[in-house]
Amino acid sequence: MITITPHLVLLLTFLLAHHARGETRTLQPSADTTLHQTTPDTHLGDQLDLAAGSTRLGDKTRALFRFDLKGIVPTNATITTAALEVKVTKQPSNGGSNSIFELRRVLVPWGDATWKVRSQPSEAWSQPGGGIGTDFSPNISASIPISDRGSYSFATTPALVADVQRWLDTPAENSGWVLLSQAEATPETARRFGAREDPVNTAQLTVEYTLTPAVEPFRITNITLHNGFATLTWTGGQPPSQAQRRATVNDGAWANAGESTPNRSVTIPVEGAATFYRVMEPPAAPETAEYEVTFESTWSATSHPQNFPPNAHWSPLIGGTHNSNVTFWEAGGTATRGIEDLAELGNVVALRNEVNAAITAQTAFNVLNRPGSIPSAGAVALTFTINRNFPLITLVTMIAPSPDWFTGVHGLSLLENGQWRTRTEIILDLYDAGTDSGANYVSLDIDTQPREKIRQIVGFPALVNGQILPFAKMTFQRK
Repeated sequence: MITITPHLVLLLTFLLAHHARGETRTLQPSADTTLHQTTPDTHLGDQLDLAAGSTRLGDKTRALFRFDLKGIVPTNATITTAALEVKVTKQPSNGGSNSIFELRRVLVPWGDATWKVRSQPSEAWSQPGGGIGTDFSPNISASIPISDRGSYSFATTPALVADVQRWLDTPAENSGWVLLSQAEATPETARRFGAREDPVNTAQLTVEYTLTPAVEPFRITNITLHNGFATLTWTGGQPPSQAQRRATVNDGAWANAGESTPNRSVTIPVEGAATFYRVMEPPAAPETAEYEVTFESTWSATSHPQNFPPNAHWSPLIGGTHNSNVTFWEAGGTATRGIEDLAELGNVVALRNEVNAAITAQTAFNVLNRPGSIPSAGAVALTFTINRNFPLITLVTMIAPSPDWFTGVHGLSLLENGQWRTRTEIILDLYDAGTDSGANYVSLDIDTQPREKIRQIVGFPALVNGQILPFAKMTFQRK
């Protein structure tokens, strides 16, 4: 027999947080410098200006900025916007060539950097000037066209916000941004920008953030015992919650009692003559998580033998991470230009542009792309970072040859009950994009007018011996 008092003791855990409020801070660089191909061994971090773009002779220049958030932005802040303003102080005397300039997150620490080394005397860049994908992020955080003298603002994007949040949460990863021209092959795209040695014209990073909103205090309101089960009911706190038990009040390991729950009650079996319970709020999922997705084809001449085509393969993988405010494809919907080009031609350009447009609209976080074709019955892997504010993933590939057939996932959430999933496996069926009326793998192009809806293929080539067979699977594994 177990009684509530004194044997049943409840240990309550709850969080009392600050009321939500918005704050704004403007920062100037804590370090900046120019990487100059013309003087590859010279450190230029003490100049009044920085250079980015190509010179009249075609030599490249790139600018580095780093902003120290410590002591300025609270460590428990959630970044909501981030914008970088730069000022062009000089341009070629003839006006030069206008171009788009971009910011990319720097992935490695740097000090007295030159074109050859990121830190004196011998810590070299992966390649002179820094390599994209190794020293600099493969993803663009923001971009704008820059031409004449004056102020230019890289307005807030999800990627800029994620960069600053990463630096706040993990200061050791704060290596700032690189500023470079997208037309480095074009002479006279170079512009001079105010450096921190020029306080009037130096770059300025403006961030807005909120602190954690208030949460109603956690309070147990009822405990009932019935047929060997205890039901705990509470108010307040922040779901999901996890009930735990142990046999003594002051020592011993706590063990989970049942699964975590989004509700404010739980029923668990009573064990032992004296049992001590508590209800915990699991820690919030980290701002970002890193995953590896493996695409494994199960489509082959053995699994789908009817009219199996020569040179069977899959197109490159293409997609992105995003939130629920954007949908790139779904069964019953109409194919976009990006899905049409992917499903008919294996061309990823239009869909990549659609994801980039969503990034600009702050409904997507990054582009996912694994270039190169994938053999029938082959497997490939892709590593990516996902953000808590953009927890959904869309990733597709064309089956080739085919009229307009493809497979993939859309709007798959890797966040479940407030926590990042450890592993998720998705079995993939084949879909018709509704843009081409060809009936076989190698049918000639027959444009479908008007377009039909995207639909799962339940006949040829999916139907084999009276059974609809899948074509591949995707496995998402948190790293």
